[in-house]
This record gives sequence, C-alpha cells and structure tokens, in this order.
Amino acid sequence: GQHGDALVRTGFDPLESAQAASDQKLVREMMKSLSHREANVLVGRYGLGCTPKTLQELGESLGITLEGVRQIQSRAEKKLAAMYGAR
Repeated sequence: GQHGDALVRTGFDPLESAQAASDQKLVREMMKSLSHREANVLVGRYGLGCTPKTLQELGESLGITLEGVRQIQSRAEKKLAAMYGAR
C-alpha cells in the first residue's frame, strides 16, 4: 500500500529502528556501571550526544596523557563487552 511504499522509498526500517533504540537504552544502562571518568571518555570518543573527540582533546580536557585516555577507554570497553556478553 501507500504507506509501505513510502517506507521503502525512505529506507526506514521499523525493526532496525527499534533495535537501535533498544541498543541505545542498553548502552545507557550499562554506562551507569562505569566510573564517571570511564563514561566521559567513551562519550567523548564515540560522540554519544556530542561531536567525537580525539585522544588529545580528551586528554587536555581531563588533564591526563593520551596514553591515560587510551587506557581508560580500553578498560571501559572491556567492562561494557563483558556486561553485554553476560546479558
């Protein structure tokens, strides 16, 4: 019908959209278990609700080295991966 044709033309996939919304909610919930600094690093690096930042930009804003940012990011990603695998 007309509505189905419009969906095909726009490329909107309701299932994909629902999955994305579900994933976003899950990520927000899992982020609550991270330290404030870990969450800030991931939000900044991935641009969650903002423009993505470089390691250098995050290091400067947090007052730590690039390697420090990299280590925090790695630790936070491992925690999220472990939580995601355990759900």
